[in-house]
Amino acid sequence: PHYLRFSDPQADEEIPILLENKKVITPFEKLVEGFSYPRSDEVDPSAAIAPFFFLGYGMALGDAGYGLVLSVICLVLMAKVPMGSSGRKMAWLFFISGLGTIFFGLLSSSIFGYSFYPGLFNVVEQPQLLLVISLGFGLVQLYVGTMISGWISIKNGDAAEAIWGKGVWLLFLTGLLLIAGGSQIGLGAYATQIKYGTLAVAILLVIGNGRGQKGIWAKIKAIPGGLMTIYGSIGFFSDVLSYSRLMALGLSGAVMGSIINLFVEMTWGAPIGWVFSICIFLFGHALNFGLNLLGAYVHCSRLQYLEFFNTFFTGGGRPFTPLKLENINIFLKKEREV
Repeated sequence: PHYLRFSDPQADEEIPILLENKKVITPFEKLVEGFSYPRSDEVDPSAAIAPFFFLGYGMALGDAGYGLVLSVICLVLMAKVPMGSSGRKMAWLFFISGLGTIFFGLLSSSIFGYSFYPGLFNVVEQPQLLLVISLGFGLVQLYVGTMISGWISIKNGDAAEAIWGKGVWLLFLTGLLLIAGGSQIGLGAYATQIKYGTLAVAILLVIGNGRGQKGIWAKIKAIPGGLMTIYGSIGFFSDVLSYSRLMALGLSGAVMGSIINLFVEMTWGAPIGWVFSICIFLFGHALNFGLNLLGAYVHCSRLQYLEFFNTFFTGGGRPFTPLKLENINIFLKKEREV
């Protein structure tokens, strides 16, 4: 005889997690699994990671030729090499990352280190612009992460935290940004109003820190915590600065590609120089591709784990592992009968 009992989970019980996403998002589950499964009171961050990893990886690898090679290699591996579900997820992740690299490489007109048409910008000649793009990219991602954190608070029934802890916090950060760079976007005439507005928001942050405390004395004791919240803006902008590594990776790869092509051109005119040129081109770009492929993955993953997840995701959940038949790849080799 068998006995089955169904019961609702208790409030303090950790529910096992099964990640379910649309097909285009599924490969990015590998990044989440590499960090930690979400808890039952959190959201699956796979969809939030997807556009930022796609663009960030493209910016870090930065060459349309390299992106094409990466995507083609992944397609060939998936077609020819037997893989489990985990391996196919990783292959699809790199395939999509290759598409992001093609996209960014075409924008900057970088194809195996050559520029065949005027791009929107030149990575080697305009590194300052690439730095601004990288920092702006990081700022947008961290803002999105903070908004997701506010949405999670509302979902869990804590609207006050969403408003005071996240909404007012974003207003304060925006005020600091406008104080620092408002004149660059035509807001110099409103500098005084922006400063006083940011000060008012800072006061709201300090006051809001004691919103859950009862009694005047308890609220006064919460003021130092509010001041530390303001001090936390330094940590936020230091996280934004971490995104400068995207510029560094993209610039280093572009410079190395240009140097390789320079050696190719120098040896081409010599007797049988075309042989050396082809060898230099193939070996040099293969080496540059391999190094930057690994560096882009490591550093883009790091930005998701340490900077982006820090705004809304803790993890610590356990995966759902039901009883099932587990298939493994078995290869049968038919030997010729003697």
